[in-house]
Amino acid sequence: YIHSKLKIHEAYRRRYDTLPEFKEELNSLRQQVMENYMTDQESYNALLNEAFERSRKDIEVQHIFIPFKTENNISDSAQAKSKINEAYKELNAGKSFEEVALKFSADPAVAGNKGHIGFITVFTLPYPFENVIYKLSPGKFSTPYKSGFGYHIFKNISERKAVGKKKAAQILLAIPHGSEEEF
Repeated sequence: YIHSKLKIHEAYRRRYDTLPEFKEELNSLRQQVMENYMTDQESYNALLNEAFERSRKDIEVQHIFIPFKTENNISDSAQAKSKINEAYKELNAGKSFEEVALKFSADPAVAGNKGHIGFITVFTLPYPFENVIYKLSPGKFSTPYKSGFGYHIFKNISERKAVGKKKAAQILLAIPHGSEEEF
């Protein structure tokens, strides 16, 4: 250990640490070490399995959003918390999610969609939102969830087997009516 420390000290004294070859070798060594020690394979596999399981179903979701900022662009988290708690109480009292969303949600689209987001699957929404939604049984709504923007309540309306994604392509040839040309 002492010899190693003395060698390192001498290398710094001779300014070997400033040589481009040394910097490149050190960077390469760091990358090798980081890959082995910074990746927790067990956690990685757990997340991979979680994503795979979530990709197998689509969840139809409704959402109520109360932002921290008021109409005057003033941050008021106490007021937002009070509003979301009031909305949550009304949901627990049996009022319909649509009615409560229309009354409380600050989402500009709520007037038309009544809080209905549609079907989501893995990677559709931010991971923390996804975690809340995927823990809900069909027909159930979440407790208020605090994000960096405000408070949210999500409802799992229904679930279905994942539809997947489809790509479509089309070639359209516009041929004027009455044209005699053949292709």
